[in-house]
Amino acid sequence: MNNIPEDMEQVTKMVQAAADAGHPTTAEDVISQGLRQSAQDYLDEATEGSYFTAHLDGSRITISDMNGEQVADISTDQASYVDAFKADARGTITAIDNALRHLIDTHKIAL
Repeated sequence: MNNIPEDMEQVTKMVQAAADAGHPTTAEDVISQGLRQSAQDYLDEATEGSYFTAHLDGSRITISDMNGEQVADISTDQASYVDAFKADARGTITAIDNALRHLIDTHKIAL
């Protein structure tokens, strides 16, 4: 699943498409994978390469370097990023992008 949903309507369509293709999934899995991929795409673009890896775990996104060492993390005030997305999809994606940009700008994520 390479698409990143932008709202709950797209999540519903992606869940249905996966079921139709014989790969049932849940809305929570679609959202989790989409948010992790969105963060990963942002990191790859901002650092001009795949030097860092984003990991989503509940209310935290951790960032690891090429050696697997955790170099930074961000979190949401919601119970989880999935819950945050359900409450405000666009705002959650924007908040993740802004937090990652801040970490890069302050050299907490740096090559």
